[in-house]
Amino acid sequence: MFFFGKHIIRQIFFICLLGLVSTQAQGEANHSILIGTPKLDFFYKKNASYEEDGLISKIIRTAFKSQNMAVSFQSLPWKRSIFEVETGNLAGAFTSQDIGWHKEKFIISDAIIHRDVILVLNNSYAHLDIKTYADLGQLDIAVIQGDNLEHELSGRGIPYKTIAFSYRLYDLIDRGRIDGVLGFKDILEPSLMSNGNPNSVSVITIEKHPIFFMVSRKNPKGEDIIEKLNNGLKMMKENNTYDAILNAYFKTH
Repeated sequence: MFFFGKHIIRQIFFICLLGLVSTQAQGEANHSILIGTPKLDFFYKKNASYEEDGLISKIIRTAFKSQNMAVSFQSLPWKRSIFEVETGNLAGAFTSQDIGWHKEKFIISDAIIHRDVILVLNNSYAHLDIKTYADLGQLDIAVIQGDNLEHELSGRGIPYKTIAFSYRLYDLIDRGRIDGVLGFKDILEPSLMSNGNPNSVSVITIEKHPIFFMVSRKNPKGEDIIEKLNNGLKMMKENNTYDAILNAYFKTH
């Protein structure tokens, strides 16, 4: 009888344990979100576990983890990411825009990181005093499809061309097909050093451009998601995790 009683107790304990594990699993699932990853990310690639392993992805994953939220990533073009966020198929996505129409549709996070925007310019125009976006109106400028920097030009009434990224960008500049290319430094500069002639162009820094995270205003959990991300970013900066991630990435790339 005593043995039977112990057996019953063990069964009850085991059932309770299963219930606890099941509840924890459901809780973790409820705190997992899917994020769109356009190629706005630094050093965009997948790690050995086939997870998105760009710098921004790493920062976002770490920030949410500090708030007990897990994230997974889906690689999509930027416009597709926006559509999927609006329709609720994605919890959020990266964005380089913190402007009027964006704020009407999306809740925007604090800046995740700042990226240098540079102009790679034909040396024939090196004598021009170019410091800001407003100075680009006198040039035949191209932007790379997917960078979303065209909004910085169109919003200022500056004409531009959109071109696909390729290693022939510098040939186009050398041959006078375009006067220069506007883009993110971490994308343009490595290509210039390995596939172009650095002496044939001038490189001008235009600004440090912030990258944000956005969620749809229609998402009932949107405010909570952004609050958790912002809190996570703040915590990372306070405990030096943020700087450690930056230093590790820029040291190895």
